[in-house]
Amino acid sequence: NGSVAWQREVLGVCVPYRTRRDQLEVFASHMRTFLHGQGVPFRIYVGEQAAPGAFNRGWALNVAFTFAEADVDYVVMHDVDMLPLPGVDYRFDPAREVRHLSTEVSQFDYRLPYDKYCSGALIAHKAFLRSINGFATQFWGWGGEDDEFCARVAKWKHGG
Repeated sequence: NGSVAWQREVLGVCVPYRTRRDQLEVFASHMRTFLHGQGVPFRIYVGEQAAPGAFNRGWALNVAFTFAEADVDYVVMHDVDMLPLPGVDYRFDPAREVRHLSTEVSQFDYRLPYDKYCSGALIAHKAFLRSINGFATQFWGWGGEDDEFCARVAKWKHGG
């Protein structure tokens, strides 16, 4: 019949976090309602950087993924300040290793803010994320880790 047979795989929602408790509570509540509505089994994992100084988003995402990996089948690397709108599909498509979801949020007027943008919300099979070694951790402050990750994803897609 041409329909996709969606699996009941468990989603790990990996969130990089530091000192945004109010946003985290809103995010967690929203994601619970949103994912229950889609029938997606999930768990939320927070990679918290408690140390002062510049934030290391790549490190925080990798920490969350490390805790999630044993319990889930696929993950969404998700910024705490992005909330999905109704209709955005968070179920895993077994035909795709990685899928970007930030075109599905109002924050960017439903478009990527620039070509090759890989931040915000990105779904990937855990084996894919492991195979490309997650996010780089040498970037401190905002930016860099997402562009470097996107470059590695593009290289992987082109057989490099």
